[in-house]
Amino acid sequence: MGHFAEKLIECRRNKDMTQDVLAAAMNVSRTTVSSWERGRTEPDIASLRRLSQLLDYDFLQDQTLDSPESAPDIPREADAPTPDDAPAVPSPDGTTVRAKKRWRIVGAALLVCAALICAAFLLLRPGRSAFDAEQYRKETANDPDRAFLSIDSRTWNENSGGSTYSRYSFTLTERNGKPFNVERIEASVEGIRNNSVKMLTLTAEDLRSSGLEPDIPAYGTLSMDGGYPKGEFGRVGIAVYGKDADVTPNAYYTLIEF
Repeated sequence: MGHFAEKLIECRRNKDMTQDVLAAAMNVSRTTVSSWERGRTEPDIASLRRLSQLLDYDFLQDQTLDSPESAPDIPREADAPTPDDAPAVPSPDGTTVRAKKRWRIVGAALLVCAALICAAFLLLRPGRSAFDAEQYRKETANDPDRAFLSIDSRTWNENSGGSTYSRYSFTLTERNGKPFNVERIEASVEGIRNNSVKMLTLTAEDLRSSGLEPDIPAYGTLSMDGGYPKGEFGRVGIAVYGKDADVTPNAYYTLIEF
């Protein structure tokens, strides 16, 4: 049983919730909750956010930069029903349905591998970068008749469990006395060890769920802490998208380097 499964069980019991109650609150089946707690599957990011709200524990903080994104609740092959106990049914050409099914699975796996190799080749070609630093060095023109956001940031390290993790915070400040509505914030995180890049997107609803107000008043601020997924960061690119009070769209960028 992994750390996530153990923590989920602990937090659920601390809330005096049964698997059925948690499943109803999450709008999933009790079997899904049971699968999470047995370590067979893990929730996706949206479900992790919902679990964090229900159980008062930040499950997102346990994600690591060097591990794959949490996948939808797809049973592992070991958990899936297997036809090995069923009798093989001969086909007209002398093979069996079971054998044909296995060859189809092998063929599909080979196609997936080929697609991944092609994608890796395209990303690693000279002149291309998975992390586009210039994107976050853009400067938004300051029109005095429209809202304008400045982005101030700071970085620091935290030690936990014998490992060092990168943390950062940034503050959006409206400078022109015009309200601005944040529609979404995107953070592109680049790791140090293997230059892996992960993207985190927060919508206005995500911000409200976290107790933050996306509608920045004139001369107001919006402050956020970052550190997801856990890891040692090289750079973080922040992009803020939204609209003025007159619904004119605009975007603001900053590059945070560690």
